[in-house]
Amino acid sequence: EVAATPTVGSAAPRSRNLIARDVKNLRQIDTSPRPDPRLHQVRIADAIAQGKPQLIVFATPQFCTSRMCGPVVDIVRTLLPTYGKRVAFVHQEIWQDFADKKVFPTVEEWRLFTEPWIFVVDGQGIIRGKFEGLVTARELEIALQQVLGRGPARHQ
Repeated sequence: EVAATPTVGSAAPRSRNLIARDVKNLRQIDTSPRPDPRLHQVRIADAIAQGKPQLIVFATPQFCTSRMCGPVVDIVRTLLPTYGKRVAFVHQEIWQDFADKKVFPTVEEWRLFTEPWIFVVDGQGIIRGKFEGLVTARELEIALQQVLGRGPARHQ
């Protein structure tokens, strides 16, 4: 029995994902044709500690079995100009070593066995949106607007 991926409404794993300053070359943590440093600035655990909402994309553009990973990362990038100041954007690669089928610890913590996945996490560290496979920028924007609009002052 494979443990299910984290559910909407549950606490996001406090992952200490590798970021740009941990590596000599971004290609160690990003297989995109042109890795985007803006997606590798924040540890998931730190964003939660800072009360900052996040959009986390789990994808491995170079080795993706579904061919959706490159496009998904590109779609996420299009949201950076609008939301990049208010939301932490994180791209987490799947494979630490593709040949040995060794995944990054963060991928294990999130119990992901397929890709791509995108999670939208609110400022309290709770998962509010979860998307598997190809997703539109519009779907992601709706999820982001929900977490940005759900401030501590407003109670439903």
